[in-house]
Amino acid sequence: MARRVAALLTDSGDEVASYRRPISGLPTILDSDRWDAVIGVDDSGSYVRSLSDSGLVTGAGVLGLALATSALSGGAALVAVTGEKPGGEVAVTLPPPIGTVMGWELDADGFPAHRLVLLESQENWAGFVVETAGRRLAMVDDRRFVEAIALAAAIHLPPGPVWEHADDYLKKAESLGLVVAESG
Repeated sequence: MARRVAALLTDSGDEVASYRRPISGLPTILDSDRWDAVIGVDDSGSYVRSLSDSGLVTGAGVLGLALATSALSGGAALVAVTGEKPGGEVAVTLPPPIGTVMGWELDADGFPAHRLVLLESQENWAGFVVETAGRRLAMVDDRRFVEAIALAAAIHLPPGPVWEHADDYLKKAESLGLVVAESG
């Protein structure tokens, strides 16, 4: 898996490094000099800094993929995504092998969704559901693979949240292997 993650992140031929947090298959650095792109984490989650435009691309993770899917559909009634927080008060069903899990409703202000739910973590799986009027889109895959795709797809985006560049972000993610499909 480590080689696959590193290969996805360096697909464009750029030199890519992890900033302060080890990511398997990438060098970990404390100084961003001489790197084309640097991947790091702040308090809000994963981000990618493209040194060529000196700006941060934020939200490059499973949540960012879900919000980009929502933004591309014109905004969703519900966006639910697997995360770190256990338990919850809201039940949401994702495709197998995850199934029905509990989650916590978060403040959706500023996001392309009316309701945003952070679902209980599912060990090696990552997933999301985006419900719009008459459609239910979902994704479930290996967590490390999805995280690698989310980061790699964001490397050359302009600064800002990935969902503000949803079309370009999702096209790149799909070219790297992300599959989002209609779900019952």
